Amino acid sequence: MIAVLSTIGAGARGAGLPADQQVVNVNVVATDNHGNPVDDLKASELYVTDAGKQQDILFFKRIDRRLPPVPELPPGEYANRNRFTIPHATVILFDFMNQRFSTRAQASNALVKYLQSAESADYLYLYFLTIEGQIVPVRGLDSETTPGAPLWTKDSKRLIEQATEAVLKVRPVDLDVWTRTLTTFRALDALGAQLARVPGRKNVVWITDGVPIDLGPVRSGTGDVVDFGPQLRQLSTALEQAGIAIYPVSEIMIGSSAVLSDLPGDGGDRSGSPSAGLNSRATLDEISGITGGRPVGIRDIGGAINQAMNDARISYELGYAPPDDNWNSKFHKIKIVCRRKGVRIQAKTGYYAWPEQPGIKAVAAMRLIARDPVDASEIGMRGSLTRSTAAPGAFRFDVRINAADVMTIPDGNKTVGRLSAAILSYGPAGPAGGLAEIPPLIPLDVNGTADGIRFAKDFRIDGDVKQIRVAVYDDLGGTVGSLTMPVPAPASGTTSK
Repeated sequence: MIAVLSTIGAGARGAGLPADQQVVNVNVVATDNHGNPVDDLKASELYVTDAGKQQDILFFKRIDRRLPPVPELPPGEYANRNRFTIPHATVILFDFMNQRFSTRAQASNALVKYLQSAESADYLYLYFLTIEGQIVPVRGLDSETTPGAPLWTKDSKRLIEQATEAVLKVRPVDLDVWTRTLTTFRALDALGAQLARVPGRKNVVWITDGVPIDLGPVRSGTGDVVDFGPQLRQLSTALEQAGIAIYPVSEIMIGSSAVLSDLPGDGGDRSGSPSAGLNSRATLDEISGITGGRPVGIRDIGGAINQAMNDARISYELGYAPPDDNWNSKFHKIKIVCRRKGVRIQAKTGYYAWPEQPGIKAVAAMRLIARDPVDASEIGMRGSLTRSTAAPGAFRFDVRINAADVMTIPDGNKTVGRLSAAILSYGPAGPAGGLAEIPPLIPLDVNGTADGIRFAKDFRIDGDVKQIRVAVYDDLGGTVGSLTMPVPAPASGTTSK
């Protein structure tokens, strides 16, 4: 159960940008000529254009995803960061559904060879996309690591062989190319939902032969041209907003006549002509471009994983606020140039300038937070939940939000931002119990202290509520955090009201 709570008191939002002013966020990776991260980039070194027009950088922040020390908490206090927190993630997605049989073994051998020789497996995970379109973890986010144990990658050959055998035991599904393409998009969206809890940039190395961006009349089954562009744009935008960058890599040359020619359900014209629906290179280039990953350019699986892991550790977040007439629902190319020699900039190549209602991203983020069994830790939070004397049956939470994790803009002698909160309550089933509705969001004042941004409320809850989750969303940074706390049991000799 997730219910709306009755709060006692109100929040306040500082001045600054108009509440309906849309901001473009860009995650930037800066590397030197050897592919190593550049960790001292400054906003003054960057030149940003949007659809050819120069933009003033509104905010700029270096994001270092090393796991900070875990604080010791006094009794009755809780935090959303602990030793199990994942500060960043690189995910390998091995695609059984969209790889040719003749290249699947070749790709698997290359992957095993790389993993067994890897010197580091910090926050590296492996998933399969099955022939049925399911995302199956081989080494997933919830896998536990025993201190001092050998790297899981040293045992990758056995893990991959076992998982492959299990996947291939499933009866192959005869999917036509239209169904397979849309099933692939849904699977990537599901993977994105799983990764949403991980802070910052998440890089997905997608080992695949790709899916078409369109189908010609021969393969569509109806004699009509089928365009997957709208679905691809929607998926790519959702992944980018969740901080997920796609790094596609293929063991065969994308665009050759062999691509997709022996996949299940690919009957019909096998000439390899683009009109037959084999523009998979365009699909992979578009999804990597919009999400800020690296385009298809290498077939070296190990090299792609190494680069993705490097890119995940240190990046920069910048934002700018185009004028209102910018939001014309067209694709806008973004170009970022670094004035410093020898620095290579990697970022999304553009975005679709769709006008949005104020708060729509915040509500969407809250829906994801509400259903996730694990707290989101991109914004650090700690606090307590106690019984209150404000009213009979009332409770009080007192939460501190890490101000350093919230994006702000200088405004005179203070800083302002856009931080909103929601208070969710859960019954015995927890987040899995279902979503009733997202309560009205509470705007927060981002002018914090050394202890962080304080958010404290007195409120009443029903007797069957077992947990309270305080969730926050930073509209400027596009980041989230949540803190779940158990409802204190009644004192001995008393009953709850």
